[in-house]
Amino acid sequence: MLHYDLAVLGVTSWQWWLAVSPYNYSDALVYINDPAGQMNVSNCKTDGIVLDSKQLWAFGQFARFVRPGMRRVETAVAGNNDPLVTASTLMISAYT
Repeated sequence: MLHYDLAVLGVTSWQWWLAVSPYNYSDALVYINDPAGQMNVSNCKTDGIVLDSKQLWAFGQFARFVRPGMRRVETAVAGNNDPLVTASTLMISAYT
């Protein structure tokens, strides 16, 4: 979704609004569970297990290598000029 928004739709910024969650809805960057590893909100308030998500790592790679002020440059896949088809098969983007 991040790549598609930046490379195909041309958005100029992208934010993730939920950082920490005790629920497994695939919407947070970091999840917390109680000490037994269960999703129990009241037991997570004083102690627990912190788990990273795949979104955290993907977002971190963009944040590390695509810095503020950079501009996206045109990329192309040989034999494919349709950005929608390209985004669904091979996700490439370049920034300078």
